[in-house]
Amino acid sequence: MVVRLKGQPLLSLLFFALGCAFSGVTQGVELTPIFRMSSSTYSEPVSISGAFHEWSGDFHGGKRQWSSNWIEAGFKYESLGISTIARYDIDLRFSRATADFYHSLSRKLPLDQGRTYDLDLRIRSFNASGVRFSWISAWYEPGLKLETGISLMKARNLQDGSIKGLATPSSNKDYDYQVNAEYHYDADRLFNRPNVVEPEGRSITIDLRGEMVLAPRWHFDFEVRDLIGLVWWKDTPYTRAAASSGVKTYDSNGYVSSISANINGREGYEKFTQRLLPAIDSKLYAPLLPKINGMALYRRQFKMNLWGLGAETSGNDVNWGARYWPEISSLGIEIQWPHLITSLTFDNTNINDIRAAWFNIEYR
Repeated sequence: MVVRLKGQPLLSLLFFALGCAFSGVTQGVELTPIFRMSSSTYSEPVSISGAFHEWSGDFHGGKRQWSSNWIEAGFKYESLGISTIARYDIDLRFSRATADFYHSLSRKLPLDQGRTYDLDLRIRSFNASGVRFSWISAWYEPGLKLETGISLMKARNLQDGSIKGLATPSSNKDYDYQVNAEYHYDADRLFNRPNVVEPEGRSITIDLRGEMVLAPRWHFDFEVRDLIGLVWWKDTPYTRAAASSGVKTYDSNGYVSSISANINGREGYEKFTQRLLPAIDSKLYAPLLPKINGMALYRRQFKMNLWGLGAETSGNDVNWGARYWPEISSLGIEIQWPHLITSLTFDNTNINDIRAAWFNIEYR
């Protein structure tokens, strides 16, 4: 299962930020550049690389694939900021039987005769670009700094809906199916509906970032994306239908290669509101040793909860940290300079076997 993203001129965001900052300096106004790029991708059934190559490589089963990507560049004057922003999110959830079935089809592996595959797939995706306004509020008691951001964006690449049904092998190379589908889209990748007019959405999102000092060497950092997140799509293509297998074609090895669909339902255009799910990233720091702080970590992405542990130390204005996420067996490192933060998290040292990959770089 792969969804490809249409291109965005992301490098122009960085040039915009640097140009604004330089312009501010020449006019005697002190502007601080803003730049942030983060990407988090997770695939349970196969490696991230394998997901883009017909689910090649080792198969682990599972029920989740997702990716969340954010790039932002602009400038800040005192407590106020403005930046351009681009995002791409996709969230795939499916039953283990769906993963087994899709893997067998994509790799042309024998199906389990006598088994009825319970198909259940849910997808949400979009990409958007626009402008983000932010402001920082500070309270010295109890030592809280809070950044609030509001993003106004245009959105494209909509997929939002579900497919449920059954697939029954008639041999280890052939099968029949019956499914119910209800989904909104920019292009009909399921039933190949012709002449679809791609919709354009309008989005508003609110995000929060905070730092709270609880006691000496005790502090709590958090970020909540899409605390409120809505995308309004006008004239959105949709399909609500029941479908069953029709005419089949086979490859030279006897495997079914395509099946036409017998469809009974409705398709058309309508208004549609896509609700984005809040994402949380939080860290609680506490003294562990005289020069080492421990970290308790919590992350929530697309309703998936992850807990982790870490530690950090500092020297010469540089903080060094390591993190471990046991549920996904991933190890991360983070380096912080006074105005620059960068971090990497992977679950494998072999690039072709990585199933969890997080990257973040931020100038502030």
